[in-house]
Amino acid sequence: MDPFQLDNIVSKLREYSAPLALKLSHKPQLLEYLKKNIDAKCSKDDLVREFETVEGSALEKLYNFKYQQLFLLAARDIRGDDIQDILTQWSAVADIIVNQTYNLILDQMIIEKGKPTSPGCIIALGKLGTRELNFSSDIDLLFIYEKEGVNEKGLSDHECYTKLASKVT
Repeated sequence: MDPFQLDNIVSKLREYSAPLALKLSHKPQLLEYLKKNIDAKCSKDDLVREFETVEGSALEKLYNFKYQQLFLLAARDIRGDDIQDILTQWSAVADIIVNQTYNLILDQMIIEKGKPTSPGCIIALGKLGTRELNFSSDIDLLFIYEKEGVNEKGLSDHECYTKLASKVT
């Protein structure tokens, strides 16, 4: 991308979004990430691999990945890229963050309170479910599990998945 065009996009980004401008001032590596990736098209699998390369603790990875992608997609929006591509990719980013958060919290719960007796999953509803999540959307999630049971440490699946849903959201 032409450096002048990139400077113009970053200038508009700073003008339109005070939170992103602040984030850029604290994390100048976001600009380098933008330079390298603004023209790259990413599938969800590409984004999962990208998430795995983000440095930091588990929570830092989630936070840094979110802002990397938000900054990149906001710049693409300012540039005038196809809005459906941006919404689809932002939805994939949210999906990855929800999945990673779910797995992180479930792993912690298993260590502390034992494994649930029944498998569970999350169903995305609304804008995330239709892959039309925009920057100001909230996400609607439905947590389900197969059947009720009690694990070896006395934790019911109902308690487990209720706590899990509370912590994920």
